[in-house]
Amino acid sequence: MKCSLLHFGHAFIRVIPRKDTTCHSQVSSLGSYIWNFGNGSPTASGSAVTHTYGAAGVYTVTLIGQTADGCRDTFQKSVWVKPLPTAAFTANTPCFGEPVVFTDNSTSAVA
Repeated sequence: MKCSLLHFGHAFIRVIPRKDTTCHSQVSSLGSYIWNFGNGSPTASGSAVTHTYGAAGVYTVTLIGQTADGCRDTFQKSVWVKPLPTAAFTANTPCFGEPVVFTDNSTSAVA
């Protein structure tokens, strides 16, 4: 059996910042898919998978695709999960009818 190098097309990896960060991925036109999200969690299978990261860091997402005739190839993409910012606001205590002034003292671990 002759196998040629697989072409995955596009793997769309979108990081959505929340309390836990989620990585949504989707690829089509292969017989089987094995996803490794690079953080020690169990692998996932399927063309569209969702994974939640519990900590900030750089992770290597790996997709192994296989055709019905047994040809396999691997695609890897680094994903940077940024830490959440720390929200902090203060406000003055005005008299009735005066505007309230809010000051943003929030911080971010990422510049």
